[in-house]
Amino acid sequence: LPMGDATKPAERLLPIDQVRGLALVIMVVDHASAFLNQGRVMPGSRNLAHGMTSFPVAQFFLRWATHFCPVAFVFLAGLSLVLATRRRTQRGEPAGAIDRFLVTRGLFILLLDVAWMNAGGPRSGLHLDVLTAIGCGIAAMAFLRHLAPAWLAALAAGLVLTPELGDELLPTGLANLLWDGGAATQSIFLNYAVLPWVGVLALGWCWGEIVLGPSIDVERLGERARATLVPLFLGYLALRGLNAFGNARAPRLDASLQQWLDVSKNPPSLAFLCLETSFLGACLAGFSRLSARGDRFPVLLTFGRTALFFYVIHFQVLHAAAALTGTGKSLGIPGTLLGACLLLLFMYPLCRWYERWAAGHDNLVTRYL
Repeated sequence: LPMGDATKPAERLLPIDQVRGLALVIMVVDHASAFLNQGRVMPGSRNLAHGMTSFPVAQFFLRWATHFCPVAFVFLAGLSLVLATRRRTQRGEPAGAIDRFLVTRGLFILLLDVAWMNAGGPRSGLHLDVLTAIGCGIAAMAFLRHLAPAWLAALAAGLVLTPELGDELLPTGLANLLWDGGAATQSIFLNYAVLPWVGVLALGWCWGEIVLGPSIDVERLGERARATLVPLFLGYLALRGLNAFGNARAPRLDASLQQWLDVSKNPPSLAFLCLETSFLGACLAGFSRLSARGDRFPVLLTFGRTALFFYVIHFQVLHAAAALTGTGKSLGIPGTLLGACLLLLFMYPLCRWYERWAAGHDNLVTRYL
């Protein structure tokens, strides 16, 4: 999600916003499916799929195609923090003020997940989702960013490997909270365990600081994405082929394509992160090339620049629309896709208005939302 520092559009790297906007569009398909799709399945989520190991093909790919989204959001949040903290430093803000902002904005995003995203929905208990992961990651970076780059990279790598630990080292609820996902208590459920996703955000920061270096432009962004992120696809092939470490205890059960692709998203396995980060690299490289020749994709830019605003509104719109039309959990894939398109059409003018308003205002709302 964007840093929330009311950065002028001219100061932003277009491919980052474009990829974030693309991820939002893809995400809407999954969330429309959650509200509308009668046959929805949950591959890649051993805490949610209740032991299912094979799925109807169309439903499988409808869900699987959206697994890209959390990696894009969380990794790009770390990269965006690098750019935004550099701008704040260049403007003369002291390090302590930047750290305080990171902590307070991280806690604000966490509070949105706890209070707003759980309000009025169909779920019982407290469900913590990707905003919890991002909020915890942003707050943590107030402290982690002061580590030496090599130490931070090593710590981030260690955090993303924690889903391999299971619940043998800690009580199940605490292990679920920290790295495994699932029920932390009888009333608190984590779709995104804290530590591995903080690690992904920290890796996004490290990629911006170490790999991209002090001077980041569109051409450099695309080149480094092609050179360092896209090749992670080979890591995915190796881990899934060896079928042991790196699969977060969700191995392939056979040689079918579905089993090759059914990597563990919740919690995120190393194979999953390699696969989806390679897709993210390809998207960054592709949009960098297109941006360099003048292609802007204004709809994606608007969504990407207003990502948090979009996120906190669209769930409530989906819930209200499903209730008012009586279509909750009653449609097939075509109806679900139509619902996703209608939601995007509804959200675009709202996001466009907020984008224009935020560009002319620097206040608490634009800094935090």
